[in-house]
Amino acid sequence: MSEDKLWSVMRTAAILTNPKEIGIKNLSEKDISVFGVVMDIGYEEGTATLISYITGDASLYYSFGGGFVNGASKAEIKNAAIKFVTEAQEYLQKAEPVKEVSVPKLNEIFFYLLSNKGLFLLKANIEKINELSELFKTANTVISAINVYSEVKLKHKYFGFTKKA
Repeated sequence: MSEDKLWSVMRTAAILTNPKEIGIKNLSEKDISVFGVVMDIGYEEGTATLISYITGDASLYYSFGGGFVNGASKAEIKNAAIKFVTEAQEYLQKAEPVKEVSVPKLNEIFFYLLSNKGLFLLKANIEKINELSELFKTANTVISAINVYSEVKLKHKYFGFTKKA
């Protein structure tokens, strides 16, 4: 399977995750509860996707190859992922409900909020992120923690991409 096909399968599986299947119970019946975030960033090389769940699990996949899985096994990744998803709940009122997902173009950033009441989307241009900047900073904390353990490092003027030598 090609790298971009594998990335697509992994990303789709994350977006379609049933919270009960990954051990998330006791979500509100009445209120909207965010249990995960899938953040995509568009690069010239392709797309980087950060996946974080309220359980603390976090993964980072690249459509151009490579990635990192099972972040919950590392305390600093787990704590950062929980904080990211918890903070995303505060942005729910700014998000729009969506039925279909798309892939960001160059310099676009998408935050798909996974909830007990469906999928919600926040999006911005990475150079004009403004009202989403705090959420983006929290995502960066997760990515920085992952980078400590990952063979492929995400770097850039905002993040970016280089392979470890």
